[in-house]
Amino acid sequence: VEKSVDPRVKRTRKLLQQAFLEVFVEKDIESISIQEITERATVNRATFYAHYPDKFALLGELIRLTFLQLLDPAGVLHHSSAACPGVAHRGMAAARA
Repeated sequence: VEKSVDPRVKRTRKLLQQAFLEVFVEKDIESISIQEITERATVNRATFYAHYPDKFALLGELIRLTFLQLLDPAGVLHHSSAACPGVAHRGMAAARA
């Protein structure tokens, strides 16, 4: 059973992701600061760290979401293994074969 994510959490993550992408277009990853991301997203640093341990985790989440969107452009599949038990089930069936 998948728990629904609080809309405020979704909104905050979306703001952080968008801000990161905007800064990433202007600078390389090594020179991007958390401060720049949070200022652009209009959230404080503590909020950033409540969602991501560092900028590389944020980048990883964006890569994961983009990859999943490429695999499922219509949004038919759920994006977590807990929400998509058939994926794990197929893996177990293959292991038994």
